This record gives sequence, C-alpha cells and structure tokens, in this order.
Amino acid sequence: MKTLYLHIGTPKTGTTSIQHFCYDNRKVLEEKGYCYPMFPHPYPNTRSRLDRKRNGLFLQAMYCNEEGVRDKDYEVEILKNGFQKVQELFQTYDQIVLSDEGIWRAASSRRKTIWEELREEGEKGGFIVKVIAYIRKQEELIESWWNQTVKHGISQSNVATWEEYQEIYPKYINLDYYELLKAAADELGTENIVVRRFHRNFFEGGSLLDDFMHVLGLELTEEYLVSDQSVKNTKMSENYCEIKRIINGMPEVKLKERWRYERLMRSLFPLSNEEYPCRMFSAEEAADFMKKYEESNQKLYETFLADGKPLFVDKENPPEKWQEDNPHMLTDLVRFIVLCDQDRKKEEEQQKVVVEVKRDNPFVALLKKIWHKCKRLFTRKEK
Repeated sequence: MKTLYLHIGTPKTGTTSIQHFCYDNRKVLEEKGYCYPMFPHPYPNTRSRLDRKRNGLFLQAMYCNEEGVRDKDYEVEILKNGFQKVQELFQTYDQIVLSDEGIWRAASSRRKTIWEELREEGEKGGFIVKVIAYIRKQEELIESWWNQTVKHGISQSNVATWEEYQEIYPKYINLDYYELLKAAADELGTENIVVRRFHRNFFEGGSLLDDFMHVLGLELTEEYLVSDQSVKNTKMSENYCEIKRIINGMPEVKLKERWRYERLMRSLFPLSNEEYPCRMFSAEEAADFMKKYEESNQKLYETFLADGKPLFVDKENPPEKWQEDNPHMLTDLVRFIVLCDQDRKKEEEQQKVVVEVKRDNPFVALLKKIWHKCKRLFTRKEK
C-alpha cells in the first residue's frame, strides 16, 4: 500500500535532526522507494534556506499580503500545488516522507481540517497517511518551548517572563497530546497514528535516527550519511535566556540584530550550562503542572501505546530551580559584553580590508572611470 508518512514533531523532539538526515540522504532513500521531496514555493518567516528542509510546511504555512493581511486564497493555492506534487510523486514512489513540527500547533488552531483533507487526498490518490509523533513530558516541553521562543525572538511572546508564559502558553502550543492525536485518528484511523517516546530508553537501536528509520520500516546502515555537524536546536542556558528576553523587549534592537546576538551567545551556552545547571520549574512546580495532563496522558497511553512500559521517564536528579539573582549571572553577562565587543572589532577590520581591496583593485578603478564617463555622457549640463 502506498504510504504518506507525516512526521509532525512534537516540537523540541529532535525534528531538526530528522529533517537534516532525510534531506542529506534523499538519494539513498529514493533507491529504497522512499521520497523526501522538496517543494518550489517560498515559505514565509523562514530564517534560512535550511528551513526548506521542513518539507511538510506547505500543509500549514500562513501567508500575508503586502498590507500584512492574511492571504487565505494564496494559502489554498500553495496547499493545492503541494498536494498535486505529492500525487505526482506517488506515480514513481511507494512511500513519501513529509516533516514539519509546525503542523502540531496549526492542527489545534487555524488548520483543524488538515486531517480530513489528508484523508480525502489519500482516498483520491490511493495511499494511506501515517502520522508520526514523538512526545516528551509536558513539563520538559513547555520549558524548552519557552526557551526557544525567547532565543529566536520572533513571536509576540518572546518578551514574556517564565511566570507570564505559564499563563499564556495554550495560545502557542497544545500540550494535550491525546486531544490532538485523537482528532487525527478519527479521520485517519488509530492504527495509522504512530506515537513514539522521545527518550533514549525507548529508541529502537538506541538513537533517534535509528528509531525514526524503524518507524519507516528501514534500518540505519552505513550507507546513510549521518552528519558530524550538530544540527540539534541547542538550548540556551537559563541566564542567557533572561539576557536575550530583555534584548527582545528593546524596540531599538531590530530582528536581524537580535539574531546576531543569538548567534554570538551560542558559543557561551555550554559553559554557562555547566557552571550553573538549573531549570525553570522546581520539582514541586513540575509535579503540579503535570497534574493537568494526568487524565489525558492516561487516555493517550491506552489508545496509542498500551505496551506495559511507563509513558515517561523521570529524571533521577533534576537540577535546581533557576534564580534571577544567581551568582553566575554577572559572569555570563560580562562574557557576552566582551564577545560583542570583539565581534564589533572584527567586523570593523573586515570592513577596512574590503575598502582597501576596492581601492587597490584596478578592475574597480576601471569601473569607476566608465561610470563617470557614462554619467557625463548622459547628463545634460545646465545652461
């Protein structure tokens, strides 16, 4: 049976690693009858060409026109074109793999019809849709999601304190796993919803990539390229998260400049995390937070897993709760200030080199002469 594998996250469960792996190994996958396709249409709000590796983005991408008004007609056009390409690819391949963690959020809000649309496309094209979802303990996911929100500085909640975010997070991410996956199962069939735990104790083969390949019915062998480059979305230390949150709230600092600060901070995260290992929840707060999802998690387990194993693994020695006045904050701040100053000096030196090259390059001088002659030729002198 032809199968469309749709990997939807959840967010902060290694989706970037999976997407990079599938993209880097497209040819090997195609030899085995699996296609990880790229789509030609542009995507909004993407920070780099690497974001295009999220090849399932067409299913939920939101576009706005020049006036900033949502263009739903264009969204429908992009969706239609994406589905058309999928149908065409099934003429060549028996399995197609799509991945985009943004579907998780969209399916709970503005794209609630996505499961019905996927079912209809499958019926039309003669393929089934299998949804792949990795889950992690909700207390860990909300901490990680807030951390990323502040780090990237794109959404409106990037200036929210941790306490504020706990009040507004349902607007940004659905932590009721059962609710969302049950909606998918109602359209696609419970047997076509694959729920995997995001924890090394449960990975087939011992790694996330091994586990994902197992879900596809493949084996991770030496013929696949596993890049040495770290593609995981590195967590900010709690201290740098607070520094970046304050920067996000400064109106004079534009988005590109905030991204620059994030880039500079990355090299400082490991040492900061090592010197001050901590988290945003205390043990008691985390336990209280998880009570919200006890009933839902039990339904999730009984419906999609029921394998006799625990749903989540508790950390044996959870780190202490982050404190704003911790003694390491000043050290981290000084490191960041010095790094920014060094980067500024480096940029100034590079600019000097560029100016010298332009000045000494005879080709540049020739172009200037040509430009001035053309300007005199086509510019009329005032009488």
